[in-house]
Amino acid sequence: MSHASPDRRRTFWRRTSVGAVTIAIATFALGALISTLHPPVPEVHDEFSYLLAGETFAAGRLTNPTHPCWKSFESYHVFHQPSYASKYPPGQGLFLAAGILLFGQPIAGVWLAQAAAAAACYWMLRGRGSPKGAMLGSLVLLLQPSIQLTWGQTYWGGSVAMLGGALLIGATIRLIKQPAATPAVAMALGALVLANSRPYEGAVACLVCVLWTLLGWWRRGWPDWRAVAKRVVLPQMSVMSIGLAAMAFYNWQVTGDPLTLPYMVHEEQYALSPNFIWQEPVEGRTYRHQAMQDFHEKWALPWHTSQQTLAGYFDSKLKATLLALWFYFPIPLAVVFVATPWMRGKQCRVLAAACLLGWAASMASVWSWPHYLAPLVAPASLALLVWGLRNIAVMGRHRGVGRWVVTALLLLQATVFTCSVASHVQNEDVHWHHLRASFEQSLQTQPGKDVIFVRYTKPYYSTAEWVYNAADIEQAEVVWARETGDECDQRLLDHFSDRQFWLLLPDERPMQFVPYALRNSALASHAADRSP
Repeated sequence: MSHASPDRRRTFWRRTSVGAVTIAIATFALGALISTLHPPVPEVHDEFSYLLAGETFAAGRLTNPTHPCWKSFESYHVFHQPSYASKYPPGQGLFLAAGILLFGQPIAGVWLAQAAAAAACYWMLRGRGSPKGAMLGSLVLLLQPSIQLTWGQTYWGGSVAMLGGALLIGATIRLIKQPAATPAVAMALGALVLANSRPYEGAVACLVCVLWTLLGWWRRGWPDWRAVAKRVVLPQMSVMSIGLAAMAFYNWQVTGDPLTLPYMVHEEQYALSPNFIWQEPVEGRTYRHQAMQDFHEKWALPWHTSQQTLAGYFDSKLKATLLALWFYFPIPLAVVFVATPWMRGKQCRVLAAACLLGWAASMASVWSWPHYLAPLVAPASLALLVWGLRNIAVMGRHRGVGRWVVTALLLLQATVFTCSVASHVQNEDVHWHHLRASFEQSLQTQPGKDVIFVRYTKPYYSTAEWVYNAADIEQAEVVWARETGDECDQRLLDHFSDRQFWLLLPDERPMQFVPYALRNSALASHAADRSP
């Protein structure tokens, strides 16, 4: 029996595809393990909206028909006219759908997104580094508690945009060295991923990478234009034309117009606050539900209003910047930027500039969260961390301590990561979203289908929202509806006459959950028939 020679084995492990697959499997397994120990439960508005998209795609549809009783089901970040859909781009929803189809649960789609992003980051780092350096970067990414727990254990995304950004940067690095079809296609795919996850920040990332490529060609000497046209422009145009046609078809199915994004439809119907600080808020908007009005007037709009003064703007953006720094540069890895002359080197300066441009672009938005920075800052900051660790190793080489310092930093980071995961897994606090999930699960185990009317008795503009529904409302085991006190309630009662109706009062202490027939009875607070 023959055995592979050491040289052949070494060559095998130096292949970019082998390293990318290895880190993808490790990232997927880590996400699955954490989710098994502490199953994620959707809480933030965005998560429910993305889950709606994932369920829709998994069912083989691009959108859902408007339900006859849709006015009772209105909620945040979804719309019901001209169809029932999530307002967000389809990127995250497609991964959630893949999780449902392949593993039977949407959270598996998040593990897939994390794995794909990790593989893309490894490929990006291999563009200008050795397999060891790329694997070091993958290890750093694997030990990032913010990314693994915030993006990897929730449904609201970040990893999909990081995937697109890593493809863009990795392709840019390779195209500067030599125009070729493979990185050109990777750049086009990265642009499409960003267009379907974070369009605004993705557009900024694409512009930065195009300028970076042109600057690199200018410094190295312009390549032959015929080679650029054949190996770069033509493959990119082919991929982009297919992608843009698919996006136009999706928009047409959801909104009725190939050029109208679902996000635009939602904002036209519901939003008061604009998306950018220089825009004017909407005036005179009316809502059918007080909870919806309170959310937009008392939660969303103040974000814009508070930033109309210079002091308010700087206060808001300073908080957002500190949050992003904590997210992307966790201690002890942040020591890398303090202990090394990390601005030395052209590539390092370009990566730092990419981070700054990505951050500056996000400062124009009313809201600035770490996952908004994912297209540029996530992959570029990872490359900077790898460069800093390598610099520490090189500076300490003559004293024989460089590798020991790097190892100590990684071990310390691993300790921080382990403690963060342990705290996450052992967290047994029960909040409103756990109760919502338990209500659904309890009713699903009982015969028959149910409708839950939700009655808010206090001003309600927090992140706690109970009224979110499955993609197929008509066939859902449990339907959540807003109690309106008008003909909408009766229409819903008539439409679902074969179901059991419940009333939930989430603001009461203790919380009230009773049969809807007892909603006005003095005995309502003591009813327990079939209550979860």
